[in-house]
Amino acid sequence: MKDNRLTIIFDNAPSSHKEGIIERLALDSDILLFHISNANDYFHPSRQYLKKLSFPSNRYILDSKSEVKEIKNSISNIVLKYQKTIEKYKSIKIIYSFIDFKRLFLVLFLYRQISKLSDNISNVSYLEPIRFNDFKVLFRLVKITTSLIFQRYVLSTKTIYLTSSLNSFFYKLFFRNFLIFPYKQTTGYIKNCKTILKVPISSKYKILFIGQLITRKNPLLLLKACKKLTFPVDLTILGKGKLKEKIIKNIHKIKKKDLNVDFIDSFDNENIHKIIKSNDVLVLPSKFDGFGFVVAEAIYCNTFAIVSSNVGSKDLIKSGKNGSIFINNSLEDLINHLNLHYLKKKFHE
Repeated sequence: MKDNRLTIIFDNAPSSHKEGIIERLALDSDILLFHISNANDYFHPSRQYLKKLSFPSNRYILDSKSEVKEIKNSISNIVLKYQKTIEKYKSIKIIYSFIDFKRLFLVLFLYRQISKLSDNISNVSYLEPIRFNDFKVLFRLVKITTSLIFQRYVLSTKTIYLTSSLNSFFYKLFFRNFLIFPYKQTTGYIKNCKTILKVPISSKYKILFIGQLITRKNPLLLLKACKKLTFPVDLTILGKGKLKEKIIKNIHKIKKKDLNVDFIDSFDNENIHKIIKSNDVLVLPSKFDGFGFVVAEAIYCNTFAIVSSNVGSKDLIKSGKNGSIFINNSLEDLINHLNLHYLKKKFHE
């Protein structure tokens, strides 16, 4: 047992962008993983890309469609195995990523079930930033506030891990301690990204957008910015969504002769790094993004990333070195950042 400690991660379905977090926590602690998705998100999109999960023998998938009694029985049986084979731990930490009450009550149940495994058990919440900028904000705030009060006073949660500093002031109202803990891939994954050869860049300035074609992701802002650039541009839009037809109509109206726009709506995930490395810059102009993992992917690939100030993964940006941050939804500021990076690229050629 590493330092005689146990970390239990109680999370949604397995997802690739959290594997590095598990790897990091396992450096000084034994690991036990429970996964139970939200009923509305039964199959997490990133799960299909995980060919090799870390800690497979310590990972348990709970069926969110099962009756609560069945889920509790599964948890009890898993904990019972530990009681029979493992001595008491010096401490146990339960890190959970839920705000809905059904799964929070399961966290409470788990806490009580492991009481015999340690005299020092603590709950830690691990959440993304709160979205304050849409019409559902009042309903969302009431829902999340109620959940956080429950966590603070029923689960006795004193610490929260946040994926980014975005809107972190809100969580400070409820929790005594907080730590910024960005999503991260495994060390091996990141090293592999670095080994992929950089595709020779063309004479045109190549811009990449990856994400859903929806209003929140703001792809139309990037298209408007590209129209106003005074140098040749290749824009690649990788994704699907409701705005696709609107984007196509806007493309047909483009009068800028040296702007080329390509759509990619399906791709092999194994080739995503080659796509990223074949571009000069990745742009994520979201009006709000709790994290925006594609920014981390760009950084792994040594591709410059320009992101909105309302993107959580802006915390990964080292201004001018691996990316830059423009004012949220500001066309003028996005154009300035694209111009500056283009000039920097030309200067180094």
